[in-house]
Formats: sequence, structure tokens, C-alpha cells
Amino acid sequence: MEDPNTKVALFRYRLMAPLLDPDLKKGDRKAILQGLSKRTYQHPNTESDIMVQAETIRHWYKQYKKTGFAGLQPKTRD
Repeated sequence: MEDPNTKVALFRYRLMAPLLDPDLKKGDRKAILQGLSKRTYQHPNTESDIMVQAETIRHWYKQYKKTGFAGLQPKTRD
């Protein structure tokens, strides 16, 4: 059984991966973000339908660029 946090990180990676194309221009990224935010996805752990805002995807992208795959894992709450 796969770790739930790893499943979420993989989901986030797959969702924001198109933004990693080094040939994209700023306007292209914005268009991709808008397109991704209009789709419905299946949550990797609950399998419920969810939508993800463009700002959230942008945050995941920035976290990935800053800290790699580990930055996509959910933060644990104390």
C-alpha cells in the first residue's frame, strides 16, 4: 500500500508537470494554469471529485522548483 502523502505528492506533480517545460513563456504558463484549474480531478486518497485553483497549482510549482518532490508532500499537522 502506497503512503497517502506520497500519493498526494505524485498527484500534485502530475497536475503541475506541464508547467516544467523550459521552453514555455510566461503567457503560456498562465494559459496552462487557467486550463488546469477548470478541470475536475479525482483526489488520490479519497477518490472524490475536486477542482484545484490556479493559485494552488502555482504554489505547488514554486514549491517543487524550490525543494523538489519533497515540497509537494502535504505538511503534517501537530
